Amino acid sequence: GTPLVNDSNSKELEAILEWERKPPIQSILVLVFMFVVVLVINLLKGGGAFPSPLDIQCGSRKFWMANAIMLGWVLGVTFYVRSILAKEYETKQRIGYPYVEGDILWDDHALAYYPTICSLVGFFVGMLGPVGGIVKGPLML
Repeated sequence: GTPLVNDSNSKELEAILEWERKPPIQSILVLVFMFVVVLVINLLKGGGAFPSPLDIQCGSRKFWMANAIMLGWVLGVTFYVRSILAKEYETKQRIGYPYVEGDILWDDHALAYYPTICSLVGFFVGMLGPVGGIVKGPLML
């Protein structure tokens, strides 16, 4: 339906527009924190010329537990961010937010589509090693 325009919506819209004028520090911090946790887990696993400080051997139970923890962490952050985007989208729809060309409408379709595509791209490009990162980077933008 059409959003009801009232003073409360107007103030909420002004607050959102003001918030979006600044760099998304909270979003950047979530990404950095997620990256740091994944990095620490990978360092603890060791590999190649760098032995694991926890004596984790490739293919061992500890190795697969570390990978499961890392996957759980990434999925947890993914669903956390998904919930934030869904709430923001619902609020913007309710108050009649003026979307511009190029804005992503984080509806249910987009919240399923983009993470799925990015995960699949990451999986397949990851099999290509460092060269894959060169390909995946622009695709993620």
